[in-house]
Amino acid sequence: MRIRATQKDLNSFISSEKIPLESAIFVLHEHFGLFSEEVEYANSILDDAGTYLGMWALRKFVRAELADDLARNEMRLSQELLERMCSLLPEIIRQLRITNPERARTAFTIIYDACSDYRAILVSGRKDANRKKLIQRMTKLQRHVAELSTLLDDSDVTHEAGFEAAQRVYMKRVHGNDDEARPFWKLQEDIRFLSSYLELELHRAHTKPDSIRVPDNQAKAHIVDTAYTLALYNSYPPFVTTPGSDFAYLCGLLFEIATGKPDESLAGAINRYARSSERAEADQHELDYSEEYYRARDEDNFYDIKNTKYGSGEKITELLSEVRDPTLSLAARSLAMCEMEAVTEAMKDRDKIHGPFIMWASQMKIDWAERMREHDAQVLKELQCDIEIGKQRRSKPQVST
Repeated sequence: MRIRATQKDLNSFISSEKIPLESAIFVLHEHFGLFSEEVEYANSILDDAGTYLGMWALRKFVRAELADDLARNEMRLSQELLERMCSLLPEIIRQLRITNPERARTAFTIIYDACSDYRAILVSGRKDANRKKLIQRMTKLQRHVAELSTLLDDSDVTHEAGFEAAQRVYMKRVHGNDDEARPFWKLQEDIRFLSSYLELELHRAHTKPDSIRVPDNQAKAHIVDTAYTLALYNSYPPFVTTPGSDFAYLCGLLFEIATGKPDESLAGAINRYARSSERAEADQHELDYSEEYYRARDEDNFYDIKNTKYGSGEKITELLSEVRDPTLSLAARSLAMCEMEAVTEAMKDRDKIHGPFIMWASQMKIDWAERMREHDAQVLKELQCDIEIGKQRRSKPQVST
């Protein structure tokens, strides 16, 4: 059964009192989509492992892929973070002027996710260096795939008959699949396509740096960005760079949750954020998806069709430059051509599409409750497999080194 927070748990978030740790844990478990079965099983192996381990760490622990000492360290850090949130969140809720329990829940999950990422961001390295490393890895991968494609085309070495027979046996024995084996030439075709795709992606990484997202170690900027997201969502406090402002105070509270360090000035980070592309993106997102946008969608069933041409012309221009780029292989340019034709056709078709359209999942004649039950049953089945894997691994004698 999935864990659900009660209304009482949510109401405690807007009570102006310190949030009960148990309520914060229930809200967090619901945010992670955890099942009571995995929490209880993990707790039976190691006290509070199911209570405090994060979503991915918990499943790794269940499968016995996370050592107990590492699990204890993660649990300690998570508990400390949650306890700081329980103490400081009421003041943050007051600063954001939140009175709705659901909005308070949203603020809680945004803050938890951001603050729990702080340590990882801090050790991520500089963005420029990370971009350089990523491009180097992409280059290496593309080169090896291109080489593999060439080697598979070698007429002196034949693989077809043996490959298909081996694949047929493997699929039947391992996956219980009696379907026809996939021809070897299709594998060759896919690898040729992958080589061309990687070449095009690598070209875009060089010519349009913002087309690839890379991590950086600007952890304080991450905190300021989170504060700005909360401020935009709740319309308060206003963004100013003045030290001692309500916004600066909010940033300081988030920093204390993330690090445990109180009274830290983030003035430098706030000033840098004011001029950053991250703030510009946040502002544009707010304009694109404001309450007015959703109100317009509700009032006009054709709104999205009328307004999706924006940017398509720019996209076609970019693709056309790739099609004409002599530094790209013919295969990579052909792939760009296919993309350009698809965008062009989509632009033309928008003038011919008629509504009304289904805008929301609730308008579709589907038993969503039954779909969710089926999904949960599948996830529970996978969880039971993970538990059995973990039991088998833990039952094996440990080899001392």
